Amino acid sequence: MNSDSDRNMILPSRKLTQLDAACVIVGTIIGSGIFASAGTVAGLLPSSTWLIAVWLAGGALSMIGSLCFAELTTAHNQPGGDYYYLTRAFGPQTGLAFAWAAFWIIRPGNIGAMAMVFAEYAVILLGMDDGIANKLVLALAAVALLSLGNMLGVRTGKSTQNILTAIKVLGLAAIFVAAFWASWHGWENAVSADATVPQQPLAVSTLFLSLVLVMFAYGGWNDISFVAAEVRNPRRNLPRALVTGTLTVTLCYVGFNVALLLVLGLNQLAASGEQAPSLMMGAAAPRWGSQMLSWLVCFSCLGAINGMIFTSPRIYYAVGQRYPQMAWLSSWGGRHDGPWAGMLCQALISLLLILICGLRADGFIQILAVTAPYFWIFLALTFVAMIVLRQRGDGDPEAYRVPLYPMPPLLMICVSLAIAYSSVRYVVLMRYDMAALMIGFLMVVGIVMAVAIKPKSKD
Repeated sequence: MNSDSDRNMILPSRKLTQLDAACVIVGTIIGSGIFASAGTVAGLLPSSTWLIAVWLAGGALSMIGSLCFAELTTAHNQPGGDYYYLTRAFGPQTGLAFAWAAFWIIRPGNIGAMAMVFAEYAVILLGMDDGIANKLVLALAAVALLSLGNMLGVRTGKSTQNILTAIKVLGLAAIFVAAFWASWHGWENAVSADATVPQQPLAVSTLFLSLVLVMFAYGGWNDISFVAAEVRNPRRNLPRALVTGTLTVTLCYVGFNVALLLVLGLNQLAASGEQAPSLMMGAAAPRWGSQMLSWLVCFSCLGAINGMIFTSPRIYYAVGQRYPQMAWLSSWGGRHDGPWAGMLCQALISLLLILICGLRADGFIQILAVTAPYFWIFLALTFVAMIVLRQRGDGDPEAYRVPLYPMPPLLMICVSLAIAYSSVRYVVLMRYDMAALMIGFLMVVGIVMAVAIKPKSKD
């Protein structure tokens, strides 16, 4: 059952179709991660078979997580996504702490980092000097223009997302076709290349590290929860969109790694690291391959940025609905439909973070590293919330139910906590002490705020 405060919440209109929802999932997940991590993951594994298996495993885990969110989004179809589930299960303090982390730390950090990757490739395509000033201008412009487009309304935001998603999926398909055409017997070459590598036993720690990197590349399917209240016929469309979107990403990622193996083989793929995609395209299509890859990375980054800009303000909108002190965040509509107040604040914070962190070569690497544990811990809590809400009998009784319950949410809790632990170890290893202290201080302030500020009524 929903509380009185839930029933009195002003709900946005349902303007998103199943295709729109699937494009949010695909467009948000596929960013720069697959291009940067493919070679690194290959270097951790002893054979092509293991490489493909790990990417398939990442897709399978993402599918399990997506099915859990299919239950959450249909049983509790309210604005705010994870914020709402955490609030319902654990109280307003936990929900507001999550929203604070998303507002100040996680979402701006991811938007800014993706914008800087876009700028790295855009300066080359535009023939500009590879200087920090040009990169900052391009990164700032990307976030500002996409934010402005989303502030024009839901129709503009979702259309932009659909177009960018279609471009990146078609681009990845074109890469696979080009690789297959250039290496008609490439799969045999990849297998023979494996035979030249001394076959060492695969250590559990190495397998775990490779899976962590893969899961980072798959991150973002849970963003659909933030816009779930705007999806038409949610009981039908949300589960279908989550399954379709996750399957599409899995096919794209596995196909991309097969293309790398076809052209480079495992040895060269592992040795190339982050340069592997460029080497592959240069070999598969010498005249236009590298430029095509640069365009694809740019469009992939823009799609991920737009997806986060489109979904994140729904969290702040839900917070504004429940807290009088932040009611201005719930401003929605006017001439153009959408949570424009939250989008404006998010844009300003993201732009400020780009200006601060973009001046350092490793600025966003540090931000992403120290914010990752918070993301995965809150995601683990969301899966715990699913179990709590199911046990209470809370929510729509006719909603989708994940098969084999409670194993799927329990598995995802373990996966999320394991990745959070790995993220903390990485921060300690890299000695990102100052960034960790800064983000930690912000989080402590958020927890204090969550305890001190009271919502309109208890949920």
